[in-house]
Amino acid sequence: MASSGIRKDIWAKRGFNERMQYSEDDEYTRWCRAQGYRVVYVPESAVMHSHNYTAAQAWKRSFGEGRALAAVWNSPSANPTWWRNVFFGWLNDARRDLFFCTRTRRLNEWPHAWRIRWQQRAGALAGFRNGWVAYRQHQAGSAITPPTWTANLQR
Repeated sequence: MASSGIRKDIWAKRGFNERMQYSEDDEYTRWCRAQGYRVVYVPESAVMHSHNYTAAQAWKRSFGEGRALAAVWNSPSANPTWWRNVFFGWLNDARRDLFFCTRTRRLNEWPHAWRIRWQQRAGALAGFRNGWVAYRQHQAGSAITPPTWTANLQR
């Protein structure tokens, strides 16, 4: 949601969940959809959003985002794998980054980009697994309600 517009009347019902350290925008989008609101993607809307993280900082942020994703996961089960989520996801990221670096004549930045992408993928998987245990494993056999969509978040 780095480039987004939100109707004021919807925002007044409930803004971002400030208890979430990461991915509060993703959680808010899921809440909006669960309430029956439409979320529209406009590809012409563009924003440059960069954190310029080191590899260690990228891993830490992605761990937090993966953990937050586990909190709002819509399915009672999840089976992320190292091969699918880290390795093949990283290959796809590295391919896209290579095209970008080539197109913008910044090929010397590509090795740094694929190191960051690797840390992002590995951190997200570790965070998701950690969050799944924290948020879901203890609820086995019960209906899963994302812990972030509670009434006390209403403004």
